Amino acid sequence: AVLSGVSAHDGSQLSCVYLLDFKKEEPVVFEEINDNILYYVEHLNNNYCCIIGEKACYTLNARTKSMKTTNYDGKTLTAFDVNTDTDTFSLSLSRSGDGRMCDVFSFSTSGALKHEFSTELMIRSLSTYKNRVAALTTDTLYLYTKDGHELSAETAGLAPHSAVLYSTNDAYILGASEIRRLEL
Repeated sequence: AVLSGVSAHDGSQLSCVYLLDFKKEEPVVFEEINDNILYYVEHLNNNYCCIIGEKACYTLNARTKSMKTTNYDGKTLTAFDVNTDTDTFSLSLSRSGDGRMCDVFSFSTSGALKHEFSTELMIRSLSTYKNRVAALTTDTLYLYTKDGHELSAETAGLAPHSAVLYSTNDAYILGASEIRRLEL
């Protein structure tokens, strides 16, 4: 299991990552991360875990007990998607203070950057399926290839909250009062 916790030390935020083996009393890996709140941790496979934080993301190699850091360089995380079917994860980082002008980054299991592209969009939700990326704004769902070629855009309905791709051209949209199926 992989899990995280948060506390404070000398007035600074302190997050911790624990990699557990249930056959052992002590954590296999224990990492302290200063000044970064962790939002999400997930096993990608038996050897790698991804960790999504406020200011950086990390890939933990369970075999070598090492952690790779990818800093956001002052950009703001607006959305992320962890795809355990393909052992990958993707992030949307805003170059603007108001959440617009997002860059989308897709990483491999080991945390290597595989694809990236830039948009002018304010991305609220991100979902990936095979070589596709769905980016949800306040009213529209955009479908891209992972290298940034826009394939389609469809109205997402009233007050969309999140989107999930379930095929290369189909998604579900969670709205304020409904779940919609959308063909892209």
